[in-house]
Amino acid sequence: MNTKIKQTIALFFTVMLLFVLVLPPLSAAADASPIKVGYYEDGDYMSKSQSGEYSGYNIEYLQKISKQSGLPFEMVDIASWNAAYDMLVKGEIDLLPAVYHSEQRAEEIFFSGQPMCSIYTTLNVRMNDPRYDYEDFKAFQGMNVGIIRGGVDGERFKSFCREHNLVLNIIDYDETSVLLEALDNGTLDGVAITHLGKNSTFRSVAQFSPSPLYFAVTKTNSELLSEINKAMNNILLANPDYSRDLYDKYLAPSVNQKPVFTKEELQYIKQAAPILVSYDPSFAPLTYQSKKSGQITGVTADIFEFIAKNSGLRFEFEAHNQTEALQLLQQGKISALALSDGDYLWDGRNNINSTLYYLRAPTSMITRYDSDKLEVIALPQGYQLSEAIKAANPHYTFKYYPSFEDCLNAVLHNKADAACTNTHVAGAYLSRSAYQGMRTITLAQPINEMKCV
Repeated sequence: MNTKIKQTIALFFTVMLLFVLVLPPLSAAADASPIKVGYYEDGDYMSKSQSGEYSGYNIEYLQKISKQSGLPFEMVDIASWNAAYDMLVKGEIDLLPAVYHSEQRAEEIFFSGQPMCSIYTTLNVRMNDPRYDYEDFKAFQGMNVGIIRGGVDGERFKSFCREHNLVLNIIDYDETSVLLEALDNGTLDGVAITHLGKNSTFRSVAQFSPSPLYFAVTKTNSELLSEINKAMNNILLANPDYSRDLYDKYLAPSVNQKPVFTKEELQYIKQAAPILVSYDPSFAPLTYQSKKSGQITGVTADIFEFIAKNSGLRFEFEAHNQTEALQLLQQGKISALALSDGDYLWDGRNNINSTLYYLRAPTSMITRYDSDKLEVIALPQGYQLSEAIKAANPHYTFKYYPSFEDCLNAVLHNKADAACTNTHVAGAYLSRSAYQGMRTITLAQPINEMKCV
């Protein structure tokens, strides 16, 4: 193995060993009395199974804090959010998760230094109610809408109504479960509440007021606030994306939730011609060309099929290498790319607009088993990952090829010493018999984010 690679691997394991050795010991708080946490039924944020097991975004975050700090938590079942908040103010419980900040509340309770997450308020209607499209303000007039009594999300909905000159019948409820049941059985036309999460059975026809949620601590226990803040800081230092990971697990939209459109968007979808999309025929398993049908297949093909099924949009596909596809897109000869990996700088240089990423993957370097030399690296054209690898490794020589398969063949025939791509594509190619004499090394950086354009 190349000496530089050996040194990199040795350094990696040394850093990991030092990280383990310097991890803070569990707090002495582990010997203290359990911290009483207010629990009320709140869907994907926190819920309780028939067997008595608690789960959800709030619960998993608390378990993470417990592991980090040694704090023991005890759930206290309470009928409603309002009752739980009153108990927190009185010091009858110690902690309440997922609380919006307000000046009045800051006088009554402590807030954690870091937010648990940032979330938004939604106006929800029944899935099968055809009366309301997304932000159809004219149709919203006169709705019977339920909110949680005294909740910040309810007050933000009232502001939303004033902003859009909406005159509604707003009804206060004390319990989330009763509020949602009233919508489900038709007593209400809608509910205005913090985003319900991926298991919601309702449609969100308006979203507004993104705001952070915090852990709230009773003012009778300032030491607990210090422990919570320390634990959250350590969690975010170890994984800055921890909140986003939990969001993806519990709160991100699921395949069961249909997208909502404005009237204008629905009219466009109804009249739109098929959208011509280019795909890279050699980027398996994400996009590639079926040998049997000659059509697009792979992960991205499934994504576009899902979009078509749930939106009514129609797509047609053409196979081009990525460099050709970018040129055709700029010339207006195609309308979209099935796959791209650029950030805002890449988008700006290529005059394109990309979606949010749908897949993140580490980078893999593929070399021959019979060679320790690492001087020439083969990269596929048309991907920002290739630019990022070149920028981070100025001491190597780089050769560019139309496809990643061409890059691998260059390595196979000694025209290059290594080829780089994301781990999913690398794994798909190395499973082929033609490339059995190759090995892969997973690199910590750069991370490849795959999107549509």
